[in-house]
Amino acid sequence: MVAAVAVVLAAVVLFFVGPMLLGIGGSNPGGGGAPAASQPAEELTPTPIPTEKPAPTPQVYTVARGDTMLKIAKKFGVTMEALLAANPKIKNPNKIGVGDPVNIPVPEADAGNGGVQGGSPAP
Repeated sequence: MVAAVAVVLAAVVLFFVGPMLLGIGGSNPGGGGAPAASQPAEELTPTPIPTEKPAPTPQVYTVARGDTMLKIAKKFGVTMEALLAANPKIKNPNKIGVGDPVNIPVPEADAGNGGVQGGSPAP
């Protein structure tokens, strides 16, 4: 019986008195432990700095059967001129073959929002 009382007393000391001596827990905000901050928590949190939007990832389209440069331009919402400017290796736009890679430029209307189609500006 004495051993059980000693165990209970040791538990009370360990779980209640020990943390108060170390300054953890308890309801006294100014007592023990680290000194209280003199500024509100909102001022201690740094203001996040917006990051720059990354450049759009280049897109390469592989020519399929029946494709023309005009069809590819319309499919991706770019002008024929922009498509040809992005593909200087294509000398004759009427002679593209199945399997040829075609670089797709960022559409003019989407160039201002980081190349994200259908996106809206962040608040």
